[in-house]
Amino acid sequence: MGIRFVLVDLDRTLFPSLEFAKDARMTALRAMKKEGMKASVAKAYVELMKVVEEMGPNHADHFGELLARLGERKEGSAKIIAAGVFAYHRAKTRIKPFPEAGRALARMRREGLKLYVASEGRSVKQWDKILRMHVQEYFDGAFISEELGVEKGRKFYAKIARKLGVRPGEVLMIGDKMDRDVEPARKAGMRAIFLDRKKKTGGKKRDVAKNLLEAAEISIDSM
Repeated sequence: MGIRFVLVDLDRTLFPSLEFAKDARMTALRAMKKEGMKASVAKAYVELMKVVEEMGPNHADHFGELLARLGERKEGSAKIIAAGVFAYHRAKTRIKPFPEAGRALARMRREGLKLYVASEGRSVKQWDKILRMHVQEYFDGAFISEELGVEKGRKFYAKIARKLGVRPGEVLMIGDKMDRDVEPARKAGMRAIFLDRKKKTGGKKRDVAKNLLEAAEISIDSM
């Protein structure tokens, strides 16, 4: 039996997460500067990226920790932190999927494939992205590491197959990271497509797509 279920990664697969994150953080820092942060936006951005790397993207107080490292967390700094948080969340309204995403997802659904998001992170945060992009209508559900209780790896994908009640060979994963999306899915017995938007692999290779429309065609051909 061919492919019946398609898993789709979220960050950098459905939308340009790196570009969005930089834009949102810069927007937040400019707002903090306006409310009294003394450090330059450029200096604050470099320090903020260190905070994110060390404490993880899901830490609850990035901007507070940033001010502490800049030597600016003191009485009255709550207003500056709040300005950053508000501006960051306001910037989220600008989140958009890649231009071809809607067409690719709709094409796979029309052909009868069942689609699920497969993502790493906090469930509410990942669903927030899905809803803001208005792509929830294409998916039958989502498998997120926080809810599954395991990070992306062979066990993550094996657990998804068990939850779907199907053989791993009936599931295909689409993602942009070889070490988190493609290789572990294949080790779990699934088929996987490497989404190579920057054409790192070079040449035409099997199960490599340069965008979601190409990935959709490979998925449909695998049914």
